[in-house]
Amino acid sequence: MRQALCIAVAILVGGTASTLAGANAVGVGAHVADFKASDAQEGKTFIGGQLRLKLGGGLGLEASIDYREDRYESAEQQVMLKSVPLLFSLTAELLPRSPITPYLLGGGGFYFTKIRLKTDFVDIDDSQTKFGYHLGGGVLVKPGSRIGIHADYRYTAVSIKISDLKFDANGRMITAGLTVYF
Repeated sequence: MRQALCIAVAILVGGTASTLAGANAVGVGAHVADFKASDAQEGKTFIGGQLRLKLGGGLGLEASIDYREDRYESAEQQVMLKSVPLLFSLTAELLPRSPITPYLLGGGGFYFTKIRLKTDFVDIDDSQTKFGYHLGGGVLVKPGSRIGIHADYRYTAVSIKISDLKFDANGRMITAGLTVYF
């Protein structure tokens, strides 16, 4: 039932975008991203996918999904965060008719997270869903009406809490991707 509902919503949204922006308004693509949380010891590179809808006038919508792992370690504790962020963004191209245009983006999303906390005294596994925000900008190269190549920077803001501990999972995400429009 859920799959049928998702397919119906995708067809409705795709049809609406096509009507608003004309041909080649719905795009599907893949991206590579590097994410580093403020508290993480190192950044992680991961892959994901996106769905982009052109609304006209340089405005658009993007839905993206990724998989990433972050590790926080000290002498006292080890924390492993596995996260699947599902992000929704509004995009605004600053020069929509140009083949190379800067753009701004912002939005929110759900972070489906599994947490493992291990110390000398406790070993906790927890799953939770958090809502977070993001804001950024980038450059879009349009070599043709059916192809978009993008690179952007996003600052993400989300906090994760387990027991009495709070982890700052805010950070920067640098993304590069390719979208094919239909």
